[in-house]
Amino acid sequence: MEQIVTNLYDNLNLSTLPKIIKDEFYKLGHWIYSTEDIFFKPFLRTYHFDNEKLKFYLNENSGYRTQEFIKKEKVLNENYEILTSKEFQTDYILEFGRGFFKGYTNFSDELKNKGNNIFEPDNKQIAHKIFSKAIKKKDFIIARDFPLSFIPFGTDEQIKKRFDNIYDYRYISKKSYNRSGFQTGEEYKAWEIILHNPTLFEDIFIEQLGKTEKDILTSEKKEEVIIETPDLTLKDIPKFNLQQRYEIFTQLGYDKAIHTLDTSKSSKNKILALLMGISVDNAKHLINGTYKEFKPEHIGEFEEYLERIKVKLQ
Repeated sequence: MEQIVTNLYDNLNLSTLPKIIKDEFYKLGHWIYSTEDIFFKPFLRTYHFDNEKLKFYLNENSGYRTQEFIKKEKVLNENYEILTSKEFQTDYILEFGRGFFKGYTNFSDELKNKGNNIFEPDNKQIAHKIFSKAIKKKDFIIARDFPLSFIPFGTDEQIKKRFDNIYDYRYISKKSYNRSGFQTGEEYKAWEIILHNPTLFEDIFIEQLGKTEKDILTSEKKEEVIIETPDLTLKDIPKFNLQQRYEIFTQLGYDKAIHTLDTSKSSKNKILALLMGISVDNAKHLINGTYKEFKPEHIGEFEEYLERIKVKLQ
């Protein structure tokens, strides 16, 4: 069976798009800063798998972060072995593509299927559903790269002994790649519908994302006041969760300073809690490595933000 995804730029005139839609779409693109700045439009990169007749599209920078880890031999496959670049291309990107095609086609079918609805949806409800698939964030950056996870908690001790520092490595699974591909395929289909039917969506974009003159004046007045705990999103700083903030803390080496304190474990927990503004129990779990699993999307948000502001913590 052919699994060919349509190129969303086919028969598309970008110059006729409403500015608010075009601006939001172009946020998914990618700049290369060199002697001459180059902007790659979203979803230009093509992947082909002739043996499965599979073809799909991704952002130009998809895979960059993951490939960097693979080059350093710091990625483990689902069998907890060092992942090779060839294996990544032939197995995991293939699985991502399968999920991508399924998400792309399923979302299209879902919009046509009215049999599961108690009340028949009108066009506006359908349009809002499409919008919600294309626009998934307001307060923070959504990662556009392939998923990478930290080694799952509770991993067998024998596996940990094979590597110097388990926290330097990342882990990938075909299940997570298929799931991520599915979500990206849905997003791609949503943008395809929006870009080819912009007049149906302009009002929704303005309603959901547009700022009135009153909003701008109110925002400026707020910035004139010094607040103890400001809304960082006004400065385009994401609302990182506890694990994301602790990752910055550890990559800067502050956790080592706490570990070397000549005091009890309980006191070390309290120092971390004080510095991060969290509970002592959460601080204890962070130090012991027993906090809940660090989700791939949270890792991606964290690493993409650092790339965007050009910061290397290590």
